[in-house]
Amino acid sequence: MLACIVILIAFLWGLYLFGIEESLRWLLVKRKKEEATYLLNKISYRNKVDLPSYDEIPKPLDDDYNVLDIFRLQNSRYMMCILLVLSIMAFYLLATYTFDQILNSLACFQSR
Repeated sequence: MLACIVILIAFLWGLYLFGIEESLRWLLVKRKKEEATYLLNKISYRNKVDLPSYDEIPKPLDDDYNVLDIFRLQNSRYMMCILLVLSIMAFYLLATYTFDQILNSLACFQSR
């Protein structure tokens, strides 16, 4: 039963990810001006704000971005390490124990 719930949550999360727009910053870095303009227009429409007309979207200062940019800031490094440890712990607990074993290991739920 627990596995079905986890699978359902993962499936719903996967569906949610398909609805997320790409980052405006990512679109600018990849030089996708038309998609960036479309996204800006969509955001301004949702916020009921008129978007000023720009002739050209400014290009980014640096286009050498990669996945390791997440770790450049100290707070980001700490958060990623904490999330990694918590994820490993959660996976270990789900992989080694079932819901019944967890309940039986707690003294307050054991029947006498």
